[in-house]
Amino acid sequence: APAAALVAAARARPGEITIVATSPLTNLAIAVLLEPALPSLVKGAYIMGGAVYHPGNVSPLSEANFAHDARAAKIVVDAFSSTTGEGLVIAPLDVTMRAMVENAALEGLGAAGPAAQLFGAAWKAYTANYCRVLKFCGDHGALHDVHPIAYMIWPDIYTKVERMPLDIVVSNFENAANGHSLLDRRNLAKTGVVDDRTGEITAETRPMATVLLDVDADAFIERFLAAMGANATV
Repeated sequence: APAAALVAAARARPGEITIVATSPLTNLAIAVLLEPALPSLVKGAYIMGGAVYHPGNVSPLSEANFAHDARAAKIVVDAFSSTTGEGLVIAPLDVTMRAMVENAALEGLGAAGPAAQLFGAAWKAYTANYCRVLKFCGDHGALHDVHPIAYMIWPDIYTKVERMPLDIVVSNFENAANGHSLLDRRNLAKTGVVDDRTGEITAETRPMATVLLDVDADAFIERFLAAMGANATV
């Protein structure tokens, strides 16, 4: 099973593996349940998911990857968050919707290598599905899943990166809050963890994640197209 394979690899090569997850976090959550020490066995986890300040895309509050398995998202975010926030990087809709690529810019992928051709074909199916299901139609789309890897390679193009504590809401699937990335924005919360029953501060800090919030869109698209070998300009 994928989760068991990940755990075995992490145990065999402690400190060498970086996890990248760009789908619902079911397998990664199972891996954490199999090996609770997984966050300390790997370099870190980079994931695409959530929406902090930005509206959701499958509900008013939630992004698809987190909503489709909210419990898994909560397990992963809770496990990999830390006092420094360095063990978990999250690319939510806040950053992925900042860099839209025009469909025309991807036409050059047809003249590139097999991987680029595969992406070009997948892009057509992806944008068609996005239009049909989410009613987001047009001549452009968001490269959601590219951002965790792009941040690993080109952190300099990410213009707003913050470390913050996030709670992932787990509810029934019909609830708009299911999978919501909850950030306590109250001024009182800036001083520590708030006990909502008493208003008292119960701890000075909470485990945090590194959250990508903005990107130089032109640089992102230009570097992505160059990496894919597209014969196109932005």
